Amino acid sequence: MPAGKIVHAGYFTYPTFWNNGYVTEAFRKVLEFAFLEDGVYRVTTGCADLYAYTVNKL
Repeated sequence: MPAGKIVHAGYFTYPTFWNNGYVTEAFRKVLEFAFLEDGVYRVTTGCADLYAYTVNKL
């Protein structure tokens, strides 16, 4: 059994901030911290059917 944490992550942004790379940049830093400094070994995520087009961002 792996030692460490499994976490579930998600995000929400207002349409005003879409397509500016803000979520990509922020989420990249969150993942970096999780894996390198917080003992996380797996991250799960998902999206509501309404936002299925964003699954490629995950």
